[in-house]
Amino acid sequence: MRRASAFLHLFVGLAVCCSVFLFKANSAFACDPPDVLIVLDRSCSMGSNSKWTQAKNAIRTITNNYKGKLRFGLETFNSGAAINYALTKCQSDGVATNCVPRLQTTLNSISYSGGTNLIAALTVAKNHLNAVKAADTVSGRKRSVMFLTDGQATCAFSEARALWLQLGVKTYVIGFGSLVRRSTLREMARVGGTEQERLVSDQTQL
Repeated sequence: MRRASAFLHLFVGLAVCCSVFLFKANSAFACDPPDVLIVLDRSCSMGSNSKWTQAKNAIRTITNNYKGKLRFGLETFNSGAAINYALTKCQSDGVATNCVPRLQTTLNSISYSGGTNLIAALTVAKNHLNAVKAADTVSGRKRSVMFLTDGQATCAFSEARALWLQLGVKTYVIGFGSLVRRSTLREMARVGGTEQERLVSDQTQL
């Protein structure tokens, strides 16, 4: 329980960083909640040491705590990547009503397998956020990516940089487990506008 709660606390802390727009931006954002796209590694290695269960529990905690305050979307990746629950679906389902339970139902149906393709993950995220921004009737809505991975197979610096410079979307990077290459994740965070990765380096810390 202590190991799981430590990870949940870390993940919820990053959600606070994303939702700060609600309190420090102008009053329009109180009615027009910021977007947070959760990008979750579902590679085969996430099945070890209860990482997959802990990650899903963390996402449930974040989405429950910020229900109605943020528009959530969910993307998962392994050897490829896909949007599992679109940000626009959150809006149409009802940000304060059905968005969170339906996202969680979608999350419950996903399992782990395959490799870890960080480039595919951020490329799909960028394309989705670009489409969401183009279709959004709210000008200036804040957006961010919450990126969780337990490994490093491909570097995605240019993709994280493009999200920040082209769309104004920050990437919050969480390294999970002992397989991460911290220097890679730190650079992803730096070029993604958040400067510092967050790392849970081994299972004893969880």
